[in-house]
Amino acid sequence: MMFLLLKPPLLWGEENQARLISSVQILGNITVSSATILAKIKSKAGQPFSQKELDEDLKRLYATGYFSDIKIDLRETTEGVAVIFNVKERPIIENISFEGKEKEFVTIVGKSGAGKTTLLKLLLGEESPTRGRVFFDNQD
Repeated sequence: MMFLLLKPPLLWGEENQARLISSVQILGNITVSSATILAKIKSKAGQPFSQKELDEDLKRLYATGYFSDIKIDLRETTEGVAVIFNVKERPIIENISFEGKEKEFVTIVGKSGAGKTTLLKLLLGEESPTRGRVFFDNQD
C-alpha cells in the first residue's frame, strides 16, 4: 500500500514567491472608483505575489483617507493568487447644517473629491443618503 501526501501551496511560504497574482479585485467601494483604488496599489495581475507589496498597498490605501477599513482576501486559483481588496469608505459628509436668510447666497468651496457635488445632489433630492436624513426647509 502506498500513500501519496500532497501539500497544498501556502500563500505565505517561500514556495509561493514564484506564484503569480491571477487577478486583483475591489469590493465594497461606493463612491471611490475601482480605477482610483487600483491606481494607488502596485500589486497587479501577472506580477509575482508578494506579501510585502500587499502590506505597502494597504498602507497606501489607508493614507488616501478614503477608507475606514480595508481587508485583503487571498484566494488560490489555478492561475495563481487572486487578491481581493474589501474596502469600507469613510462617509463623505458626516454632519452639516446651513442656516441663511431669504435671498442670501451661499458658496460651497472645497478641494476636488470633498463632497460638494454630492451635497448639492442630496439637497436637490437627486441622491439619497447612505445613512441619516436630509432636511430642507425643516422637511425630510
